[in-house]
Amino acid sequence: MNVFLLVLAGSGVILFLARQFWIRLRSTEEEAYYFTRCHACQQKVRYAAANAGGKGMCPRCLRPLYLPESSQPLSKPLSPHRVGERLLQKT
Repeated sequence: MNVFLLVLAGSGVILFLARQFWIRLRSTEEEAYYFTRCHACQQKVRYAAANAGGKGMCPRCLRPLYLPESSQPLSKPLSPHRVGERLLQKT
């Protein structure tokens, strides 16, 4: 009985490690990214091409935004705020 449990636990560990290796191997593949600017705060937003056409959220002002089907040409931001600075909404 103890040998059976040892073999069962060992195969579980091997399967877990194989799964982790497979997931890590998949994540190293190149994924295409697109860029756009938030209409509210002009923050440059990067998103995966797989999410194009969907909805997202600006990391700075936390407002919802539409993710275009293709990358847009980016102009200089109109806002004087630093990149990555989170703007707090006045309540």
